[in-house]
Amino acid sequence: MMKPTPYVFGLLLAGTFSTANAGEIYSELESQSFSEIAPIAQLLDDLEGPAVKEGDIAFTHNQVEIGYRDNQWEYSVFLRYDYLLNFNSDTAELAYLDKNDLPVPQGRTFNVDLRPNHMRARGLGLGYTFDLAKQHRLKIRGNYLQPSETTQGALRGQLTTLSNGYEADLKVDYSYSRDSLLDRPEESVDGHGLSLDLDYQWQAGDVLLQVEARDILSWIHYKDLTYTRAVATTNTISYDANGRLNSIPTVQGIESNRSEIQHLPRRFQFSASQPCSSTTKISCRAELFTYDGKGFPRLGIDGKAGKLNWQADYDFVAKAVGLGVKSQYFTVKLRTDDIRWEDMYALELLISASVPL
Repeated sequence: MMKPTPYVFGLLLAGTFSTANAGEIYSELESQSFSEIAPIAQLLDDLEGPAVKEGDIAFTHNQVEIGYRDNQWEYSVFLRYDYLLNFNSDTAELAYLDKNDLPVPQGRTFNVDLRPNHMRARGLGLGYTFDLAKQHRLKIRGNYLQPSETTQGALRGQLTTLSNGYEADLKVDYSYSRDSLLDRPEESVDGHGLSLDLDYQWQAGDVLLQVEARDILSWIHYKDLTYTRAVATTNTISYDANGRLNSIPTVQGIESNRSEIQHLPRRFQFSASQPCSSTTKISCRAELFTYDGKGFPRLGIDGKAGKLNWQADYDFVAKAVGLGVKSQYFTVKLRTDDIRWEDMYALELLISASVPL
């Protein structure tokens, strides 16, 4: 739980620096999850369910923030949770068969590649907005991060299934606060780091160009973080009478502590909008969101109804529909590919509110 000092006290003190211009207190909840291979609910349930699809990425980013801002300065405290999994289709298939206690096809060679990047942290944000010219606006924000959980590293190698077992050459090298492989006792982490965000806006006539960049630079240092570097052996692994994998793996290697540097996935959002025609107040928008290099192109429209601004769009990769409304004091946005939780591969939610001072 976030301690009152120095986080909350620092936020309250920061507001005194901007007394010349009335600002606002704001709060924001941001959640974004996507999986290529299975619905989000199935991932959370250890892949139990229907067969997984082709894919190589699954991620979630969640952040709760409260802060103060005026026309130029922004101060905030936040909690965030991030988990990125990069893998290949062979690894996803093996994980699915194992979690669902299903037979592994014989006579196949699986290339194993699994790379997690996880962090749970609390932090402080400090941002400043520059009015470069009448049409240009730039915000730079630095974030201080204090992680409480982390996992990063890689599991790689090959696994060949035989008639009475399999042969494997698997190597693991990963650092963690909680060991998912060997049930090593969980230890607290001693980590501190920084990340950098940028927002840029350019009003070029009727065209509005915007760039939002998150964690474009990040550096988190851990002191004496627990890690495992090992090679898996296969002499205790075989099939049972029903052809299912009977696995009691042994691992030879090193379990120790080391200093570690973690870098967070970069998130970018590029958008361009302009009036759809000269006779309407509806704007047409083209957008590209990227997460760790994975692109999500979108097309949408923006409009106004009374005092509310509204928007709607479609994500061609996630196959998700996005809807949003915004007023002077609150914003709500939702994007998903299905109305049923158990069938969602993509889910984004943004809720923010502000109170003027």
